[in-house]
Amino acid sequence: MRRLTIQVVYIWVQFVLIEEIKMFFENPLLKNWNTPHKIAPFDEIKDNHFSEALEKALAEELREIRAISDNPNPANFTNTILAILKSGKLLNRV
Repeated sequence: MRRLTIQVVYIWVQFVLIEEIKMFFENPLLKNWNTPHKIAPFDEIKDNHFSEALEKALAEELREIRAISDNPNPANFTNTILAILKSGKLLNRV
């Protein structure tokens, strides 16, 4: 029974990872924009792309902020203020 459970979990994890990778490559808001002036490819964007991209961007922003707050070094301008200003690039794009 335990081996079957492990196999099911393994298959589920693979499926989730494939879906995440697929979403990343299919969502034009998450791709690098190879357009003139680096603006969003509006002709490729659909309504459902926004919610997916926002979820992904917010999760990335939270990871970045958590890494800043969990930094064991004493707080200074570089590892707090500057780090916060540099975070959220994907969120700013979306």
